[in-house]
Amino acid sequence: MMADVGMVFLVAWRSIWRARTRSLITVGAMAFGLAFSIFMMAFSDGMYAKLIHDAVSQQAGHVVVEQKDYENAPDPALMVPDADAVLRMASRIPGFVEGQVFILGQGVVQSSRESAGVGVVGIDPVAQALSTPARGRVEGKYLEPGAQEVFMSASMARRLGVASGKRVVLAVNDASGELVQMLFRIAGTFTTGSEEIDGAVVYVPLGAARSLFGLAPHAATRVGMILENAEMAPAFRDALSRETGSREGLAVYLWNEVLPDLARYIRFDRGSALVTCGILIFIVLFTLFNTILMAILEREREFALLMAIGTRPARLMAQVLIESASLSLLGCLAGMALGYGASVAFSGSGIDMSSLYSSSVSVSGFTIDMLVYPRFRLSVAGWMSFWAFLFATGVALLPTLRIGRMSLTERLR
Repeated sequence: MMADVGMVFLVAWRSIWRARTRSLITVGAMAFGLAFSIFMMAFSDGMYAKLIHDAVSQQAGHVVVEQKDYENAPDPALMVPDADAVLRMASRIPGFVEGQVFILGQGVVQSSRESAGVGVVGIDPVAQALSTPARGRVEGKYLEPGAQEVFMSASMARRLGVASGKRVVLAVNDASGELVQMLFRIAGTFTTGSEEIDGAVVYVPLGAARSLFGLAPHAATRVGMILENAEMAPAFRDALSRETGSREGLAVYLWNEVLPDLARYIRFDRGSALVTCGILIFIVLFTLFNTILMAILEREREFALLMAIGTRPARLMAQVLIESASLSLLGCLAGMALGYGASVAFSGSGIDMSSLYSSSVSVSGFTIDMLVYPRFRLSVAGWMSFWAFLFATGVALLPTLRIGRMSLTERLR
């Protein structure tokens, strides 16, 4: 029995290379389609990882601690009383890299000429020194800890008729609901390419933000934790929830819960990428279908002779299926190798996409970095290869069934 099975495999393998050129074209087409799909997903994952990192670094964290009701009704009164204590608890959990503290609120910025409604973001200038606004500085200097300064976009400064070194007034409702006005000096201006940030957000140091909103020295509206990677966030959230418990009404969220627009964009874009890959692989499957069909049509007389001397149709069908499975397997292995090689080749230097766009691209207020570093994930490549192999083998079933319906007298005549 084992010898019989081995003979079927041997004959199938030799039959593949009877039409060497056609077999190589089939394997090459499948390898190219799968490699391109794997590389596309690696490129997308690299872009998402960079986008998530930049977004959570600017205004959140992979895991965020806030008051339970803050997301539904943002108010400085809904604060985390001791942000430092939360960070100490988080630092004991594996995967923690750094913590960041934010004070978020709404207000009006006024100059002697104009006024504009803005989102006020209190940050630690040291922790945010490499953020997108800091990297996009146009003039002046970046914020300094403890200073009563404001960092605003160049477009907002032009609208207000001010420049770095000039003074503006920030007016907000503090934690007690009172209207508060404070004088700030403009440290510098920036541009990110995102209208949502450039047109409506100003940054101030944490100390000045606490004074402006009337918060205690260690209070904040949001505490974010940056982790080694975004995949660790769910387990880290659960561990931190056990640490904080129900302390002072605090809740622990994942980044996608506090940045829902960004999460929706990534889900939609990843879905579009998967559909594109699926269409490409579906087209490639027709190459395999054509190869198997041509092989059967060319060998119908041969199959008829074999059946006439007693070979069972099931054995011939198994042989053809093994041929198609072998071609599929070779194509998948070559595709994985090519996809891995292309992803790794660009993972160090990155792919600069800036030449394809006349201006920067932003998503939900966060600018997409045009230098993308592909991120190859074996689990994704393996999953795609598995389904490609499965569908390719399934497609081969259709022409293979033709053997069982073959008319011997007609073919031998």
